[in-house]
Amino acid sequence: LAFAASLAGFSFALCLFELKSGIRLGTAGRLFSVTAETSLPTWYAAVSIASAAALLALIASVSRRRGERDVLAWAGLSAIFVVISVDEIAMVHEMVGSRVGELVHLTGWLRFAWVVPALIVVPAVGATFLPFLSRLSKRRRIQFVGAGIVYVCGALVMEMVGAKVSENMTGTALYSATEKMIT
Repeated sequence: LAFAASLAGFSFALCLFELKSGIRLGTAGRLFSVTAETSLPTWYAAVSIASAAALLALIASVSRRRGERDVLAWAGLSAIFVVISVDEIAMVHEMVGSRVGELVHLTGWLRFAWVVPALIVVPAVGATFLPFLSRLSKRRRIQFVGAGIVYVCGALVMEMVGAKVSENMTGTALYSATEKMIT
């Protein structure tokens, strides 16, 4: 948590520096930017998510050995986290967004077009885990739902906010998926 907070704080400080000074940091700014896809914060996110996937796989394995009911749910969560981790590095959602953007020109909150399929997939996936969640203790259920809300808000909602903000800003310290400053 301290490392994540440090990365976010440093990214924020560099962004403020760029905005206030007018000096573009280029590669150095991009390296620490939470808005760039190929950056230290992105690497940290991918490693953290991959670690969670490994832990979920371990829970699935232990559940299977114990003959517990929710082996598939744990394994499914692990698989989802693997996909999310790979996506962080391979930028799959940006490729999907480019494809969607070629089909339909979107602006405003939906400017980053990958959010459109995500707005369909995320609730559908969430709904499939409702029976699993209902079998967890109240404390664990609240923790899982809380973590899911934080992640989805951080990934999807903030991306939509960023789309709206970036539409109205030029020459700022926002970096695109292709690692170029948005101008």
